[in-house]
This record gives sequence, C-alpha cells and structure tokens, in this order.
Amino acid sequence: MNYKISDEIYQKINSKIEQGIFTKGKNCSLKKIWPVGTKLKDIPIDKRTPEICYSQISDYNWRFSDVPESARTREFFISAFTNTYVFNYIKENIDKYDRQFFKDLIESNEYCTFLDKNCFAIMPVEYIDEEMCSLAILNSLNYTNSAWFYFVYQRKPEALTADLWKLGARLYSRISDNGENRFLEITPTEYKDSDYYLQMCRTNFNCGIELPNSKGKIMKNVPDDVLDSQFVTQLLSENINNIAKFDERGLELKILNPNNNAIKQPVWKLILQFNRDTIRYIPLNEERGKFFLEYYGESPEKCDWIFRSEYSQYKQEIDKNKPKFFTKK
Repeated sequence: MNYKISDEIYQKINSKIEQGIFTKGKNCSLKKIWPVGTKLKDIPIDKRTPEICYSQISDYNWRFSDVPESARTREFFISAFTNTYVFNYIKENIDKYDRQFFKDLIESNEYCTFLDKNCFAIMPVEYIDEEMCSLAILNSLNYTNSAWFYFVYQRKPEALTADLWKLGARLYSRISDNGENRFLEITPTEYKDSDYYLQMCRTNFNCGIELPNSKGKIMKNVPDDVLDSQFVTQLLSENINNIAKFDERGLELKILNPNNNAIKQPVWKLILQFNRDTIRYIPLNEERGKFFLEYYGESPEKCDWIFRSEYSQYKQEIDKNKPKFFTKK
C-alpha cells in the first residue's frame, strides 16, 4: 500500500523523482483471480496463466514446481517474490534479473522490503545506491518495513545518505521491549544532529495512520545538549500527541506559556491545560494526578476510563509502598 506523508525530508527525497533525477519502477503486480477449480488437477498446464499461478502459490495451494515455464513471467516473479521458493529461485538465478527488475519490484510489491526475504538481501550490490534506497524508503513507510534498511547497512552502508538516515529515524526508530533503540545504535555519529533527533521523536506510521504511542519514551535517547525549550516546542507545535515520546526531562522542562509569555510551566502541565486527552501519554505521579483533577474539577470516578485506569494503578502502587512514580510500560 503506497501512500504519502507530510514530512519535509520525505518531500525532499520525493522531489528527486518529480524532477527526473531518480526514476521509479513500473507497477507490474498481478491481480489475484479465483478459478472455479482450485485443485491442481482441475487446471491443465496450458490454462495455468501467470495470474492463476500467482494466486494459487501465494495461498500455498500449489508449489513452485507446479508453475509451468510459460507462466514464469517477469510479472509472476515480482508478484510472488516473497514466496520462499520463488525468492530462492531468484537468488540462485540472480544474473537473470537486471536493475529495472528490482525497481519494478519495489514499486509493485509492498512486501519486498519486509522481513529477511527482502529485495536488498539478494540484490546485486552494484544496484544498491541512493536512487534504489530512495525508491525503497518512499514505498516502505510502515513502521514494520525496516528490514531492508538494515540489510543495506550491512551490505553497502555508503548508499545511505543523511536524508535517508533522518527519514529512517522517523519511520523505523523505536524503543524495544528490552529498552534498546537499534536504529539509533547503527546511525553514524555525523548524522545525529538536532534534525535527526526531531525526526526520531515524531510519529511513525502504519497504513498512513500516525501512531503516537508506538515508539515508547524515545526522547530518553536525545542528548542533553539537544533537548531544550526550542526542541520540545517545535515537536509539540507540530503535533501535541508527540508528548507520548517525552521522557521525564522533557516533561519537566519549563517553557513559556504561549498565552502568557511571563509564565513558565513544566511541559506536562502546559499540555494538560491545552488538551486533557494527553493524560493518557503522561506517566502519573501525585502532583500530576492532583493537578488534572483540580484543573478539570472532577473526581477520579467521573474522569474518562483511561485516566481512571491509570490513576487506580498509580494509587495501588502507593498503597503497596512502591515508588511514587508510575511509569507506563
């Protein structure tokens, strides 16, 4: 599923296609069709078209050996690329597939940059350059479509430009369950400027939908000398839900209230006054819970279920004499 996003670096990369500097591939994907007979014996060899073979092999009804030579067209291999046997066949016969094949593959098959069976795992290294990587990232905007980037990093890291690293930081970086940020760890030091960290703290996507809370408190990876009032203000002015990525440093940083330039307040307090729903992204403590209830003049029982749930868990932690800061998992 190809879609566009509102992002300055995305637009910068895409403009190279619009200006003719880079040339994208052609969409050669086949449509699935459903013949009356789905069993192999029901369809004679001379009736096994590329469309039928792609449909059957993608649903694991047939084996690759059931696909006759007449149906093994360029379009078939592009559409069925992620099938293990098709993938291995291409890998073992890589000399048959030129640069244009891989351009068409990236444009046609949204899964060709996904997981270990991705096109950059078997693509001849001489094809891997800024153009091919740009086509890949523009067609791999989902947060799960990062495998290709790591394969390029392993095979030909010089093909990854500053713009690719920065857009990649937005699309693919996240805090994993073990607390690691793999994308940040492999990023060359020379690309880790303020713009890089801004991208890292912006939302990523799935099917064109922004995911405010999928990166964890990724701001913890922003260096102290980058994290200032200008940095956090820019993030929040773009999208108030970026608060979901803030760590305690960012939440407690005091910035000017845009409605009263004489007052500085912690980020969490200022944001809650603008939008009560952001409470779902702000870890509770005694001060924050009390402020929320007093500012909106409500008891915990009358608040929305998200706050009630978080506040209840926080109180349980207090009652058990556990640390007085509740942090979302």
